[in-house]
Amino acid sequence: MQKLVTAAALTCAGLIGSSASAAPLSGSFNFSGQADVRVTGSMIDWGELVGNVTQFGTPTGDIQFTFGSGNFGAPGPYNLLLGTALGELRDLNLAAAPAGAPLATPVNNFMTADLYPALNFQLTFLAPGTGTAAECQDGIGDMPGADCTPFPQSPFTISNTAADLRGVVGSTVGWKLSGNVLENGVVAGLWSATFTSQFADQTAAELLNQIEDESVGFVRNSYSATVVVTPSGTPGQTDVPEPASLVMMGLAMSGMAVAIRRRSRA
Repeated sequence: MQKLVTAAALTCAGLIGSSASAAPLSGSFNFSGQADVRVTGSMIDWGELVGNVTQFGTPTGDIQFTFGSGNFGAPGPYNLLLGTALGELRDLNLAAAPAGAPLATPVNNFMTADLYPALNFQLTFLAPGTGTAAECQDGIGDMPGADCTPFPQSPFTISNTAADLRGVVGSTVGWKLSGNVLENGVVAGLWSATFTSQFADQTAAELLNQIEDESVGFVRNSYSATVVVTPSGTPGQTDVPEPASLVMMGLAMSGMAVAIRRRSRA
């Protein structure tokens, strides 16, 4: 009889385990920096807003969520649709986190939402920029339509825009990051983010010359991002059993009970 009881317990545990797969997170949301970002030759330093003053050099920077859909918009479990929802981004050292290869050490809580501490957006990859370094140089890098990335293993793609009515050529800087979304420590999805920053009066060559200028050493601007979350399919996620699984578990328990009663009468 003891063996049958043990078998019943193991069977129920197996049913619970097999049905315990977390509802995967999916959807998208947008956010913008509450303060500017500052980029040097080796750092992405997100600004932190202290009062009305932007501070750099802190480990994180402030962001504000502006739109959400799927699981990240009403009536999703993480309603980032509210324009007042705030969060943070962790600064990145590009020497330790080069683009084009999985990070040797993932960055936990790279992105956080103040209202939802259960979510950990873990950074695992920086996509390499497109174009070539040659297209960033003076001459080519000042031409409308030029696309470049300033150096190998750089995540930045700088694209010159068409001249405006004043004849001034500007540029757009974009970079892409991705990783895992952990919910209470368990992988519940994959995320990818596209960041953009607009420089209306500076070309790719001018931006890089400013970074290389020892008297300046950085460029600074506002930024925004779009984040897309997709299901990961990672095993080992946990959730409550589905109704069908509960029915199966109940039937299994009933069958075990009948078998135990018959065995005890024998």
